[in-house]
Amino acid sequence: LKEIGAGDKKEILVFNKIDNFTYTEKEADDLTPKTLANMSLEDWQKTWLAKEQYCMFISAFEKEDVLRLKQVLYKIIHNIHNQRFPYNLIPDIFDETIFDD
Repeated sequence: LKEIGAGDKKEILVFNKIDNFTYTEKEADDLTPKTLANMSLEDWQKTWLAKEQYCMFISAFEKEDVLRLKQVLYKIIHNIHNQRFPYNLIPDIFDETIFDD
């Protein structure tokens, strides 16, 4: 986005197909370092990847967190619309704050 002059825009990184995600759990007595194959979905959600920007893990097939994605997209569009067109405000149908302005 920075290359096209849109570096100030909000980004959402969406990982789909979490229903197909698998990993190899390490044994409790295994002292070797954790590899990518040993990282659970919860581990991935705690990495730098999820901390750098707004990041979501969804399963469109299982409909897991799809509603949450829709809410996030609606909130972003709602905020942009109300900033650009303050004379034509649309109501906020979601109470939850997703992004801080």
